[in-house]
Amino acid sequence: MTKDSTYIYNENGVVRFFGPHGGLRGHIIKSEDAENLVGEWNTLDLYTFGGSSIHMVNGKIVMRLHHSRQLSEAGLTALVKGRIQLQSEGAEIFFRGIEIQSITQLP
Repeated sequence: MTKDSTYIYNENGVVRFFGPHGGLRGHIIKSEDAENLVGEWNTLDLYTFGGSSIHMVNGKIVMRLHHSRQLSEAGLTALVKGRIQLQSEGAEIFFRGIEIQSITQLP
């Protein structure tokens, strides 16, 4: 954790719970900069199954999410379906070769 409640993903670290109902406050950032040099294409693999996700950049795991949930009228419910959103935070971005495949388990 850094001084401003920013946590850095550590594959061998302690699993922590974040959220408004008894969880930690703050946010998590990727473990390392696995991106290629400016002007080179990057490969992003995002595996999502059963409420858990693995985010890989150029073959390196940079983030994991376990037991994703959302707050609804029924309370906290597992987040196991929804829309896919491709985005960039404050910069122009280009996509190519997007593939979506069904999986039966996380790799």
